[in-house]
Amino acid sequence: MSDVSPWDDLVTSVRARRSRDAPFFKPACLIAVVDLIGEGVIDPAAMDAERIVERVDKLIESVHTGRPDMRWRPVWHLSNDRAWVFTKSGRQIGPEDFEPARKPDSLREWRASFDHLAVPADMLERWRSPMHRATLRRAALAMLETGDAACRSLALDLADGVTASTEAEQPSHGGQGFSADSVVRRAIELHAMELTRAWLEEKGWTVDDRSASESYDFLCKRDGATLFVEVKGTTGDGRLIQLTRLEAEFALAHQADMALAVVAGIRVTRTERKIKASGGVLLVRQPWAPALGSLRPISYTCQLEGVA
Repeated sequence: MSDVSPWDDLVTSVRARRSRDAPFFKPACLIAVVDLIGEGVIDPAAMDAERIVERVDKLIESVHTGRPDMRWRPVWHLSNDRAWVFTKSGRQIGPEDFEPARKPDSLREWRASFDHLAVPADMLERWRSPMHRATLRRAALAMLETGDAACRSLALDLADGVTASTEAEQPSHGGQGFSADSVVRRAIELHAMELTRAWLEEKGWTVDDRSASESYDFLCKRDGATLFVEVKGTTGDGRLIQLTRLEAEFALAHQADMALAVVAGIRVTRTERKIKASGGVLLVRQPWAPALGSLRPISYTCQLEGVA
């Protein structure tokens, strides 16, 4: 089974029907919707199109500075890939409603053409699943990573962080979610560290937080033994995590005394004044070091010749 299943049909359609002039539009729009659902901002059964356009605008502003009035278009075009469905008075809206162009001519016409936006009923459960959303996000990032220079640049921007989720789902396999929202990411990290600290102290370890100065999070002592703990928090199911180069090197050098703690399936709720992370399942591996074959670079440093 491919890694993008059960999204194969959607991903195949998006790959085949992306804009030649702006191939980052559709993948970025998918990522925007995944993140907004995870943050609890939109409901896949009744989505706010304006919030999606706002998020797309925010995500792509570094690579697409012109024609902001056109950034609603990937939201529309993804309905042709069956990512979601526009309806008006209960009737599905499609290209045939906009002859001869087969698409809305303007933002005003698009806004007036529908009164409801939702994912297809047979896809609702996968859109509500943190595990499946994380899989779709990885597939969208993969499209960007293999695209042109603008796509690759955007992939680096959007691969930083984790996605916030509002529903509880016990993870077993899968990936660490992603989000460009540093406040959400920090809330998830702190919650993961609180749960991990409580678990370690319950096991009799004395826990010293070294996350601000070292390439690991906790230095633990018990009966003369030392344990270094790396902590990761995610709204996904924890199959994939992000490590810095220094974190990976430290774990490889201290694997006999190293532990990895992943808090998966964290829920995030957001109000106008507060972001709260809660829940999750603690997964611990001890001893631990990353398998060299499992490490995959997501960015590079390039030395330019002739530049002082």
